[in-house]
Order: sequence, then C-alpha cells, then structure tokens
Amino acid sequence: MTHKSYLNISDDFIRSERYKILITINGFYISFLWKLGKYFIDNKRENDKDFLINTSKRLVPVWGGIFSVENINLTIDFVKLIPDYKDSSLLSTLITWDYLKVLIPLNNLSSLLGFIQLCNEENYSLKTLKESVNQAISEKDSLINPKQFQKFELKIKDLFHENVDDLSDKNSNFKHIDYHLETNMSDNVINQLFSEDLKTILKKVPKEFNKKISSQSSISDLTDNTIGSFRYEMLKFINSGYLNLLWQVGDFFQNNHIKDDRDFISNESLRLSKKWGNSFSIDNINYAKIFCSNIKDRFDLSSLIQFATWDCLKVLLPLKDPELIYSYIQLCIEKNYTVEKLNEIIQFSEDHRTHNQLPQVKRKKTRLFVANYNFESLANNENKTRKGLFHYFLNFEDPKIITSKTIVNNLFSDIDLQKFLFLS
Repeated sequence: MTHKSYLNISDDFIRSERYKILITINGFYISFLWKLGKYFIDNKRENDKDFLINTSKRLVPVWGGIFSVENINLTIDFVKLIPDYKDSSLLSTLITWDYLKVLIPLNNLSSLLGFIQLCNEENYSLKTLKESVNQAISEKDSLINPKQFQKFELKIKDLFHENVDDLSDKNSNFKHIDYHLETNMSDNVINQLFSEDLKTILKKVPKEFNKKISSQSSISDLTDNTIGSFRYEMLKFINSGYLNLLWQVGDFFQNNHIKDDRDFISNESLRLSKKWGNSFSIDNINYAKIFCSNIKDRFDLSSLIQFATWDCLKVLLPLKDPELIYSYIQLCIEKNYTVEKLNEIIQFSEDHRTHNQLPQVKRKKTRLFVANYNFESLANNENKTRKGLFHYFLNFEDPKIITSKTIVNNLFSDIDLQKFLFLS
C-alpha cells in the first residue's frame, strides 16, 4: 500500500523535463534546416533544379527525407521568408518543422505568425492547421492579410538567456518582442516534432565520420561529416536531458527516504509507466537510485552524460564505483566499444580481477564563472559575470572520429527512450 505521507513524482515535472528536451532539439533541428536553405542561397544554387535533384539523390539514401527536393525547396523559401538567423532561432521556440511546412508556402510573415499564435492558443493539430489554412486561402480570410498583423507581438520564453540586444536586433523581422512573457508550444505542436524524417536521421547510424560541428549561422558544405556531426550533437542533447531526468528520479527516492519501500516504488512505477512508458519501470527506477547515489557531483554528471547512454550506464552502475565507471566510459571512447562489448569486458575484468588495468580519467582544473543577471539588468544591458571557485572537471576526450560503434551514436537503440520522446 502506498504511504499517504509520501510525495509522488509529479506528472508536471516529467512533462516539463520532456518539454525541455524537445524544445532544445527543435531549436537545433530548425536551425540546421535554416542553414541548409542558406547554403543553397549563398552558393547561388536555389534555382538550379539539376543541382538540387542531384544533391537530394546523393543524400536521401544515406540520411533520409530531410534532404528530399521538396524539403530542400522549403528550407530555401524559409530563409527567404525569415532571412535573419536569430529570428529563425526565436521561431523554433514556438513551432515545429511539420507545421512550418504548411505555413511557409503562404509566403507571408504576418500570416505565418498569426497561424503560429492560433496553433498554440487553440492547440491545433497538424490536420486542423491544414484545414484552417486552406479555408483561409479559399475565403481570402483576414489571417492572410498582412495589414491585420502589423502589431503582432511575438511572445517567447527566455530559454536560452540571450542578451536583449540580440533579441531586439534592429535588422530583425520581428519588431515586437516581449521577453517578459512566456509562451510554450501546445501539446499537439511539440508532439509533432518527431516526424518520420527526423526519426530517420536520428536512428540512422552512419559508418564513420569526422566530428565537425560549427556554431556559425551557415554551413560550408553538405558532406557526411557535416550532417553526421549535426546528428551527433542532437543525440548528445537528447541523451543529456534524458539522463538528467533519470538522475532526478533517483534523487527523488533518495531524498524522500523511500528508496527501499518496494510497495511505493512498485505503485509509482505502475502509475508513471502507463503515461510515460517503460523509462519508469521498476528496474529503471532502481538503476536511477544507484545512479544518483554513486554520481553525486553534478559537474561529474554533466561530463558523464555527454558520452554514456542509459543502456551503457545500466551495465556500469552495478559496479557502484564512480571512478571505475568513469574509467570504463573512457575505455569505450578510446576503443569505440559497443554496449555489448562493454558488458563482455566488465565480465572478464570481474572474473580475472583486471579492473586496475583500466585507463584513468583525468580531471581538468577549471574556474567556474557564474552569470549574475535578472530581467532588469538584462534590459539595461548590465550582465555581470563574477568569478567562482576552481573545480576539477572530468576530462573525457570527445572523439574526433565517430564510428558506428560509438555509444551515443547508437542512442536510439533504446526503445524506452523512443517511447518517452515519441509517446507512440
């Protein structure tokens, strides 16, 4: 029987953590699609049909429908409609690509913003949006009349802590930005993120590529290295958010002193699994407790989750030795081991007592800098950074060459994670 005095893991908390993962991935995805369109425009190829067709033929078999001719043309139109990179980043906090594919052909910024507002306020499904757009076009509705939206005010959530000067660029198409107000994507909109095209590129495991990622607002080429790096960074974002959530689940049971209450854990697992999937199975909750109790330093956690997936950690956590866990992760990075190979090596090391032959993970002394700001200081452009204490960070080396065996590269072999994100 569940003890009434115990707190439950809030559905709102899980929904919020899941939303953070999705909104980050959406930002990364739309950013890449904008850069994709910009690549063709910068190279003066946006009207070269043969070049677009040949590029699509080369990339679709490897990376999927993201690079279909239809999608490439939409990315080009996207850049023409939203020519400022920062504006496209802001837009990614409000809408997903499948919705944008319906709105971009309107070729009208005011109409696009108006429909985005409706989608989130009325929780439009993709089908409802298509019907509304078709109806507005056939009836010449005011929604596609730009004069009706001259005073449209974009409301965004300050997710990325951008400087206000960046958000209010004088050259920006978005003239009215109120960063104090918060607007979240509606459930229907955010849950449309994982289209078949995005699922395909995330599940696709390339043979090998050189890590090559840039934070610039443009891409210089469309090689497998560029696309593979984009995919790899998305996977790392997803993995970090997911493992942070599981760590906090373990922390919940630790801090509420209910880590050994099997009845409560069983009931919580049953309740959460019905809504959120097998990520909250009894086994996963028990692993989450070990995860939290062994990896107590949040800075170590932030380093670890860049390279170890949950499937990997479920093999390592029973060791109950943080330094040993770090050493095995370093070994996986150096040798490009699969989770299956890792499991074999741990078994061999246990049987032959060879744990002491593992590589030692180095730590790098780094000074922490803490940003001290609030909305008032942002408005006055008074962001101040104060120096903090030194901390010794785990120094896993990010591999330059990513092979098909690299653990994070195989993130979507985790069916529980897919269920949690796709809710399918």
